[in-house]
Amino acid sequence: MIQQGQNIVPPDNESIYQALATLQTSNPTAYLAIVSPSPLPPGIGGFLFDIPGDEEVRLRSQITNYYLENNTPVQDNIALEPPTITLRGIVAELAGATVLAAPSSQAANPLPLVPGMMPPMTEQQQQSFDAAQEAAQQQSTAGSDAAAASGTSQNLYSMWDAGSASGSITRQTNAFLYFRELWAGQQLMSVQTPWGIWKNCAILEIRPMQDSKTKYMTDFTITFQEMRFAGEATVTIGSVAGRNQQQTSPKTQTGNAGQTPIPVGTSLQTAISPYHYTSTN
Repeated sequence: MIQQGQNIVPPDNESIYQALATLQTSNPTAYLAIVSPSPLPPGIGGFLFDIPGDEEVRLRSQITNYYLENNTPVQDNIALEPPTITLRGIVAELAGATVLAAPSSQAANPLPLVPGMMPPMTEQQQQSFDAAQEAAQQQSTAGSDAAAASGTSQNLYSMWDAGSASGSITRQTNAFLYFRELWAGQQLMSVQTPWGIWKNCAILEIRPMQDSKTKYMTDFTITFQEMRFAGEATVTIGSVAGRNQQQTSPKTQTGNAGQTPIPVGTSLQTAISPYHYTSTN
């Protein structure tokens, strides 16, 4: 995190998101609750470019090729590479803004109910009124609970923006430092594309560029890679087919060795080999 009034890039400082990486290994559920709220935030972990640019997704696979003796090519293995997403956008300084008058706030309850001046109600009207009051109370309680829970479910950019010195540095610097913290902290984030939102993406490359014609905007090109993690899988016998089924099938033939009993009265030599002869010399 940069200090107030400074825009020095911290190349060796620990990322502010490092605590989330530690939390990921100790409590994956809490980690997801913090950095992957539902629904997923737009942009890059909640960050939106001022001017979106080119966007690209690359889906590639590796196919093994080998050749037989007659030079016939054979391919029998396909490995899917992790998808990569490249986003390009511009972050610019605020040149001018139109000041809008703040809308007048409406009173929450402009006409409160005065019990002494309420008209008499029938029993059915009173039940409907009480049910409406109870539903409003439950909705208010659920809203406050959701607001309290959202304090631990904020997106990555809101966490950065709340503690950064964005008021004393340029918007370009603030955006660069945000991406730098994500890269240094090896953070997983959601990335919004025209084709959908990708989860569990890590930064593969950051390329900020400022044109020689202006110093008021930066062109960012950021490449992400979707991460995959090894996990445990339980396979139930009977739900597999083909070669897998043959390999996991139970044994039906254990062999005949030692399974045939020797008849009573048979000599050991005869039992072992009927062609065994004893020398008389």
